[in-house]
Amino acid sequence: MANEKILVVDDELPIRLALKTAFLREGMQVQEASCGKEALEALKGDHYDLVVLDVMMEDMDGYTILQKLRAAEDMTPVLMLSGKQEEMDQILGLGMGADDYLTKPFHLSVLIQKVKALIRRNSIYSQNHKNQIMEGVFRFDLMSLRHLRERKNCSLRQGSCPYSAFLWNIREEYLPKSSYIIRSGMRIWWMIIL
Repeated sequence: MANEKILVVDDELPIRLALKTAFLREGMQVQEASCGKEALEALKGDHYDLVVLDVMMEDMDGYTILQKLRAAEDMTPVLMLSGKQEEMDQILGLGMGADDYLTKPFHLSVLIQKVKALIRRNSIYSQNHKNQIMEGVFRFDLMSLRHLRERKNCSLRQGSCPYSAFLWNIREEYLPKSSYIIRSGMRIWWMIIL
Protein backbone atom coordinates (compact mmCIF):
# COMPACT_ATOMS: atom_id res chain seq x y z
CA MET A 1 0.00 0.00 0.00
CA ALA A 2 1.44 3.31 -1.01
CA ASN A 3 0.09 6.73 -1.80
CA GLU A 4 -3.54 6.02 -0.95
CA LYS A 5 -5.78 9.07 -1.06
CA ILE A 6 -8.17 9.63 1.83
CA LEU A 7 -10.88 12.23 2.37
CA VAL A 8 -11.41 13.09 6.05
CA VAL A 9 -14.82 14.68 6.72
CA ASP A 10 -15.32 16.10 10.21
CA ASP A 11 -16.47 19.49 11.45
CA GLU A 12 -14.05 19.40 14.41
CA LEU A 13 -10.62 20.77 13.47
CA PRO A 14 -8.67 18.89 16.20
CA ILE A 15 -10.05 15.54 14.99
CA ARG A 16 -9.30 16.35 11.34
CA LEU A 17 -5.74 17.35 12.24
CA ALA A 18 -5.16 14.22 14.36
CA LEU A 19 -6.45 11.97 11.58
CA LYS A 20 -4.49 13.83 8.92
CA THR A 21 -1.27 13.53 10.92
CA ALA A 22 -1.82 9.80 11.51
CA PHE A 23 -2.55 9.11 7.83
CA LEU A 24 0.40 11.21 6.63
CA ARG A 25 2.69 9.18 8.90
CA GLU A 26 1.45 6.08 7.08
CA GLY A 27 2.40 7.60 3.71
CA MET A 28 -1.16 8.39 2.65
CA GLN A 29 -2.41 11.52 0.91
CA VAL A 30 -5.11 13.35 2.85
CA GLN A 31 -7.68 15.93 1.90
CA GLU A 32 -9.95 17.48 4.52
CA ALA A 33 -13.56 18.63 4.40
CA SER A 34 -15.07 20.50 7.35
CA CYS A 35 -18.72 20.18 6.29
CA GLY A 36 -21.03 18.15 4.10
CA LYS A 37 -21.01 20.61 1.22
CA GLU A 38 -17.20 20.57 1.04
CA ALA A 39 -17.21 16.77 1.19
CA LEU A 40 -19.67 16.38 -1.69
CA GLU A 41 -17.75 18.89 -3.82
CA ALA A 42 -14.48 17.05 -3.13
CA LEU A 43 -16.06 13.70 -4.02
CA LYS A 44 -17.41 15.07 -7.30
CA GLY A 45 -14.05 16.51 -8.27
CA ASP A 46 -11.60 13.77 -7.36
CA HIS A 47 -11.12 10.05 -6.72
CA TYR A 48 -10.43 8.76 -3.20
CA ASP A 49 -9.42 5.35 -1.97
CA LEU A 50 -11.44 5.87 1.23
CA VAL A 51 -13.66 8.40 2.99
CA VAL A 52 -13.52 8.78 6.78
CA LEU A 53 -16.86 10.35 7.59
CA ASP A 54 -18.09 11.80 10.89
CA VAL A 55 -21.76 11.16 11.61
CA MET A 56 -22.68 14.24 13.64
CA MET A 57 -21.97 17.50 11.82
CA GLU A 58 -23.93 20.74 11.91
CA ASP A 59 -24.68 21.49 8.25
CA MET A 60 -25.31 17.95 7.01
CA ASP A 61 -24.97 14.73 8.95
CA GLY A 62 -22.80 11.84 7.79
CA TYR A 63 -25.83 9.68 6.99
CA THR A 64 -27.06 12.27 4.48
CA ILE A 65 -23.62 12.54 2.87
CA LEU A 66 -23.43 8.75 2.63
CA GLN A 67 -26.91 8.60 1.08
CA LYS A 68 -25.95 11.18 -1.55
CA LEU A 69 -22.71 9.37 -2.28
CA ARG A 70 -24.43 6.02 -2.80
CA ALA A 71 -27.31 7.61 -4.74
CA ALA A 72 -24.68 8.91 -7.18
CA GLU A 73 -23.48 5.28 -7.49
CA ASP A 74 -20.13 6.20 -5.96
CA MET A 75 -18.88 3.04 -4.25
CA THR A 76 -15.83 4.61 -2.58
CA PRO A 77 -15.30 2.79 0.73
CA VAL A 78 -16.62 4.76 3.72
CA LEU A 79 -15.58 4.41 7.36
CA MET A 80 -18.01 6.24 9.62
CA LEU A 81 -16.88 7.79 12.91
CA SER A 82 -19.39 8.63 15.61
CA GLY A 83 -19.83 9.48 19.24
CA LYS A 84 -23.14 7.61 18.98
CA GLN A 85 -22.52 4.20 20.50
CA GLU A 86 -25.99 2.73 20.18
CA GLU A 87 -26.28 -0.45 18.16
CA MET A 88 -29.10 1.07 16.08
CA ASP A 89 -26.87 3.95 14.94
CA GLN A 90 -24.24 1.49 13.75
CA ILE A 91 -26.85 -0.64 11.99
CA LEU A 92 -28.25 2.48 10.29
CA GLY A 93 -24.82 3.56 8.99
CA LEU A 94 -23.85 0.10 7.79
CA GLY A 95 -27.30 -0.44 6.29
CA MET A 96 -27.02 2.77 4.31
CA GLY A 97 -23.81 1.58 2.68
CA ALA A 98 -20.95 2.39 5.05
CA ASP A 99 -18.18 -0.19 4.91
CA ASP A 100 -17.30 0.11 8.60
CA TYR A 101 -18.35 2.08 11.68
CA LEU A 102 -16.06 3.10 14.53
CA THR A 103 -17.29 4.75 17.73
CA LYS A 104 -15.49 7.57 19.54
CA PRO A 105 -13.28 7.52 21.48
CA PHE A 106 -11.09 5.18 19.45
CA HIS A 107 -7.43 4.26 19.28
CA LEU A 108 -5.65 5.72 16.23
CA SER A 109 -3.83 2.43 15.70
CA VAL A 110 -7.18 0.61 15.37
CA LEU A 111 -8.47 3.25 12.96
CA ILE A 112 -5.30 2.97 10.82
CA GLN A 113 -5.62 -0.82 10.61
CA LYS A 114 -9.31 -0.59 9.68
CA VAL A 115 -8.49 1.97 6.96
CA LYS A 116 -5.72 -0.22 5.55
CA ALA A 117 -8.00 -3.27 5.56
CA LEU A 118 -10.83 -1.43 3.77
CA ILE A 119 -8.46 -0.06 1.11
CA ARG A 120 -6.83 -3.49 0.67
CA ARG A 121 -10.20 -5.25 0.29
CA ASN A 122 -11.45 -2.66 -2.17
CA SER A 123 -8.23 -2.94 -4.17
CA ILE A 124 -8.47 -6.74 -4.31
CA TYR A 125 -12.15 -6.54 -5.26
CA SER A 126 -11.40 -4.04 -8.02
CA GLN A 127 -8.58 -6.18 -9.40
CA ASN A 128 -10.69 -9.34 -9.30
CA HIS A 129 -13.54 -7.64 -11.11
CA LYS A 130 -11.36 -5.71 -13.54
CA ASN A 131 -13.68 -2.75 -13.36
CA GLN A 132 -11.27 -0.19 -14.77
CA ILE A 133 -10.06 0.41 -18.26
CA MET A 134 -6.97 2.52 -18.84
CA GLU A 135 -6.47 4.30 -22.16
CA GLY A 136 -3.74 6.93 -22.23
CA VAL A 137 -4.69 9.72 -19.83
CA PHE A 138 -8.21 8.28 -19.46
CA ARG A 139 -9.31 5.95 -16.66
CA PHE A 140 -12.81 4.46 -16.82
CA ASP A 141 -14.35 2.88 -13.72
CA LEU A 142 -17.07 0.59 -14.99
CA MET A 143 -18.47 -0.17 -11.51
CA SER A 144 -19.19 3.41 -10.53
CA LEU A 145 -19.49 4.65 -14.13
CA ARG A 146 -16.92 7.33 -13.32
CA HIS A 147 -14.39 8.54 -15.78
CA LEU A 148 -11.27 10.46 -14.98
CA ARG A 149 -9.11 12.34 -17.41
CA GLU A 150 -5.89 13.53 -15.83
CA ARG A 151 -7.59 13.09 -12.39
CA LYS A 152 -10.62 15.25 -13.38
CA ASN A 153 -14.15 13.85 -13.60
CA CYS A 154 -15.93 13.76 -16.93
CA SER A 155 -19.47 12.73 -17.78
CA LEU A 156 -19.99 9.01 -18.47
CA ARG A 157 -23.26 7.55 -19.67
CA GLN A 158 -24.33 4.01 -20.49
CA GLY A 159 -25.93 3.30 -23.82
CA SER A 160 -28.86 0.92 -23.89
CA CYS A 161 -29.19 0.61 -27.63
CA PRO A 162 -30.26 -2.86 -28.89
CA TYR A 163 -28.01 -2.23 -31.86
CA SER A 164 -24.90 -1.69 -29.76
CA ALA A 165 -22.63 -3.57 -32.19
CA PHE A 166 -23.96 -1.38 -34.99
CA LEU A 167 -23.43 1.79 -32.92
CA TRP A 168 -19.90 0.62 -32.05
CA ASN A 169 -19.04 0.23 -35.75
CA ILE A 170 -20.42 3.60 -36.86
CA ARG A 171 -19.84 5.61 -33.65
CA GLU A 172 -18.13 8.54 -35.36
CA GLU A 173 -21.31 9.39 -37.28
CA TYR A 174 -23.69 9.37 -34.31
CA LEU A 175 -21.80 10.80 -31.35
CA PRO A 176 -20.30 14.26 -30.90
CA LYS A 177 -16.66 14.76 -31.82
CA SER A 178 -15.87 15.42 -28.15
CA SER A 179 -17.07 11.95 -27.11
CA TYR A 180 -15.18 8.77 -26.36
CA ILE A 181 -16.62 5.24 -26.53
CA ILE A 182 -15.79 2.21 -24.40
CA ARG A 183 -17.05 -1.28 -25.05
CA SER A 184 -17.10 -3.92 -22.32
CA GLY A 185 -18.78 -7.14 -23.43
CA MET A 186 -22.24 -6.28 -24.70
CA ARG A 187 -22.35 -2.92 -22.91
CA ILE A 188 -21.33 0.36 -24.41
CA TRP A 189 -20.50 3.51 -22.51
CA TRP A 190 -20.00 6.88 -24.05
CA MET A 191 -18.45 9.89 -22.48
CA ILE A 192 -18.82 13.52 -23.42
CA ILE A 193 -15.63 15.43 -22.68
CA LEU A 194 -16.55 18.84 -21.29
